Amino acid sequence: PAPAVSFSAGGQTVLASPPAPTPVAALMPAGTVAYASGLPLGMKLHTTLSMDEVAWLVRPSLPDLPPTPCPNCQHPTPLTKWSCACCGLLFPSRVPAAVQELSGYRVLRPLGRGGMSNVYLVYEHLLARLGVIKTLAAMDENEHDEQWRIEAAQCLAREGELLQQLDHPNIVHVYDRISNHRGNFLILEYIPGPTLEERLSRLSSSGVVVQGMPYPRYEALLYGRTVATILEYFARLPQPIIHNDIKPANLIRHASDGRLVLVDFGSAVQAPTDPAATTRLDAYGTPGYAAPEQYQGQSSPQSDIYALGATLYHLLTNDDPTVHPLTFPNLPDLPTDIVALLEAALQHDPAARPSAAQFRTNIDHLLKYEGA
Repeated sequence: PAPAVSFSAGGQTVLASPPAPTPVAALMPAGTVAYASGLPLGMKLHTTLSMDEVAWLVRPSLPDLPPTPCPNCQHPTPLTKWSCACCGLLFPSRVPAAVQELSGYRVLRPLGRGGMSNVYLVYEHLLARLGVIKTLAAMDENEHDEQWRIEAAQCLAREGELLQQLDHPNIVHVYDRISNHRGNFLILEYIPGPTLEERLSRLSSSGVVVQGMPYPRYEALLYGRTVATILEYFARLPQPIIHNDIKPANLIRHASDGRLVLVDFGSAVQAPTDPAATTRLDAYGTPGYAAPEQYQGQSSPQSDIYALGATLYHLLTNDDPTVHPLTFPNLPDLPTDIVALLEAALQHDPAARPSAAQFRTNIDHLLKYEGA
């Protein structure tokens, strides 16, 4: 049976009965606060819990940040909660043992699942900061064969190597790369705030249509300009980078200063030095935002221009391009100058699309009149 425990704010945890064989620190770092669902800060909780539950409930002091969506139902949930009030999901149940056992980090909750990787919100004790751990999907399961695991590990390693070369205020930063007998892990900057997708109509992970609304034109164009400047930065690198998966879900509006941050470099590759050459892809991004050449396993920096055009189309019309890839039926409903901007970016021929610098200049011209 689990021992009776008593814990409270103030930095100390006292066990009310002899400790169980499971090792749990008797003293927590200064500033540690005990949280439980609905428990006010500073209130003592006397109950009988397993030691794993104690380790989960005794959490570091967290900054006042916006809620994050529940990974199951997308209901916004404060960081101080360990379960979803809407669907009842216990967040620890979605965290693999290999992630929970990483030394120096407290795993707070899952943030999202992808085709090849999952991400988790963590607290780094030594530096007293939040971060994100990204690791291979289903690392505690056997649903993937060995070849898949090798390719996924190579993809994760490439993402870490690329991010370590980048330094831009609108690109997520990588803090560390960890490899051990349990797997490979990226420790990334945590960007609090909503993705641009969260305002739009979209299909949820459970297949339910979530109703949204388009962005105001000026705001959408400002976001498009920011992404264009990121693509200009990629083009100026000694070996340019292709992101290969630009879309509203990979663009986060920072809660503290409003800046837009591009995340998820899992599909990113370095472009060939020959501007006319294309890069062979193992995956082609997200249907609806991916350029036509990506479906053929090829990409170039111009593929990101197409994805930016598709992203702006979604922001401005609230019409999800993943429902009808490579077609944009609501384009004629937009003002003619915006139609011209997007049509240029959405050309099927990569050579006919503007460069990132040209696209940013064209947006600047539109912003001058939109803001007048």
